[in-house]
Amino acid sequence: MPKGVVLGPGAAFRLSASLGRDTRAPAACRYVAGTRSVSRIAHIQQRGTMPAILLAGPTAEPLTLAEAKTYLRVGHEAEDALIASLITAARATVEALTRRVLIDQSWRLVRDAWPASGLIAVPVNPLREVIAARVIDAAGREAEVPLGAFTADTSRLPGVVRVERGAVPAPGRPIAGIALDVIAGHGPTADHVPSPLVEAVRVVLAHFYEHRDVPGPGAAFPARLDALVVPYRVTRL
Repeated sequence: MPKGVVLGPGAAFRLSASLGRDTRAPAACRYVAGTRSVSRIAHIQQRGTMPAILLAGPTAEPLTLAEAKTYLRVGHEAEDALIASLITAARATVEALTRRVLIDQSWRLVRDAWPASGLIAVPVNPLREVIAARVIDAAGREAEVPLGAFTADTSRLPGVVRVERGAVPAPGRPIAGIALDVIAGHGPTADHVPSPLVEAVRVVLAHFYEHRDVPGPGAAFPARLDALVVPYRVTRL
């Protein structure tokens, strides 16, 4: 998923056609050499009052290039760049279908004000930790907020950040005056990702590879993809 993507709460990860009603892969989610990766997902649902901005994507993918080539039964190197891009596309598609981040990524949540309830529902999941917090004044100057004022409730899906209202200063500007940086994901490597989701990445990868030269609308995903992703789908906020 490219940096700078802005996703609204409750729709951080959503395909235009939800699995189970229309399982065709959207045309822009199909990849050929030289195309933009995850272009369809990158522009999904930018509405909402608390956007989440991707700061850094995963340092690894759920499948290595060697694992992907073995699964696809590819024994040459001519398509290595293509297959690498398809791995990223497949991972992003599974993230879209489940509304989960598979491997750890850092995101910034932007708010106008601290919630009266003291609870911030996080639109990227599973939540792992809060790593930084800032308030911004009218001149654009940033001031760090002590991390002790925040508690990440990682037992919930969606995750929740609890804010100690008396320990956080008010932002100095009325719009986007609060920035909260978090880590979301199952862990730093593929070993932390639930095996059904890794298998879902394989299924999508094979689908994209098989249909890489087919023009027009994307073909339907295999029916078994539904069974792999539905148990892991995070409820919308």
